[in-house]
Amino acid sequence: MAVASRKPSSLVDTRIIRRSDNLERLPFLKKNGTIHWKKCAFHYGAASAATAREWYRCGAPILSPQKMPQWLRTRDDARLKKISVANFRYVDKEEEIVRLYRLEHMGLRAISRYFSGRPTGPGIRAILIRRGVYRGEDAVDRQLLQSKERRRRIVIREKEMRHRIAVCLWGLRKGTAVETRCRQQGWNAKSIWNDLGRRKSYRRFVVRRKRKWPDKRAVGKQYSRSYIAESRFQDFIESILQSLHLKYIRECRLEGSRTRVDFKLADGSFVECKVAVNSGQTYEFIGQAFHYRKFTDKIILCVPADIEMRKDLHALIAEIGVVVCTEFTLAQYLGGSSLQLPSIQVSIPRVTRFVCKCCGSPERRRHRMNSYCVDCAPRISSMRFDQRLDRWISNGLIAISPL
Repeated sequence: MAVASRKPSSLVDTRIIRRSDNLERLPFLKKNGTIHWKKCAFHYGAASAATAREWYRCGAPILSPQKMPQWLRTRDDARLKKISVANFRYVDKEEEIVRLYRLEHMGLRAISRYFSGRPTGPGIRAILIRRGVYRGEDAVDRQLLQSKERRRRIVIREKEMRHRIAVCLWGLRKGTAVETRCRQQGWNAKSIWNDLGRRKSYRRFVVRRKRKWPDKRAVGKQYSRSYIAESRFQDFIESILQSLHLKYIRECRLEGSRTRVDFKLADGSFVECKVAVNSGQTYEFIGQAFHYRKFTDKIILCVPADIEMRKDLHALIAEIGVVVCTEFTLAQYLGGSSLQLPSIQVSIPRVTRFVCKCCGSPERRRHRMNSYCVDCAPRISSMRFDQRLDRWISNGLIAISPL
């Protein structure tokens, strides 16, 4: 090898051995007389070829097999002596170390700081192990194996629980209840629910499953899309009044009342703003208009131009003498224009016809859950089925088919 070729002395010694007739040939020498380090390590019981090479660099008599056992014993004795000296370096401190650990309940690092870092933490641990008051390597290995086994069981249990939750959640998405799935698989439904209720996937599923009713403000024609809040619409009407140089009082409180009108003009006119003209808001304004009639006869209802009002409600407002304007026609009306003002968009109300399946009355109010009136609905459980009419009717009453 290259290492052996660099050492002339090895070549010389090898040639001397080969020339000598008294010594037999060494088994780890090559044909050219150099040392085969792998075979040499095997011959002397070294761990690897690098170990044998290191022995040779340290002066080991590798080419003299009779001297190698003594050299190895001397080397081991020196190494063990060095280890023993290191182990018994702090013999005078061992009693104090044991006392601090057992009676004062001090840790390894605290004991090391107590002795100014000599011995160190690992050295104190070795002393305590040697004195039998600290867990040894076998105890550490045993605890490590127990910890790994416990961790492995926890991981297996967590994987099994995740699998069960995934199966139950998939069943929920397909319409199978958790209790039904647990009964089929032999699982505990309570443990599944305890973990399933905290999962984000289940929360997202619940949110998606809930029925979302459409927002009337987004799809209804009786709600303004330009002015979502009434305060913004009032600000726009106020700018119109300022451009006309009219004196007004915003949010004017009526005398002797807690009611406030949106705008009270100098001539005594009341301007009320609404951004929605559904039935609830319109009937509320009708009540306000009857209240305003005690203070003035000039009442103006100002609504946005992008909404529609029911025809019957518009007729009720017109009968009590209220003028309906939009933000585009308010300035013309207040300016005294004689031109014909465009009316607000009026929609024809939907007509719903209901006839009770039991009593046949078209005048009674319909029950919210079925095709019976509120008087007949409680008696559904005691009704009898009429084959001719194909419906349930009350005993003693003749059902009238809807027209």
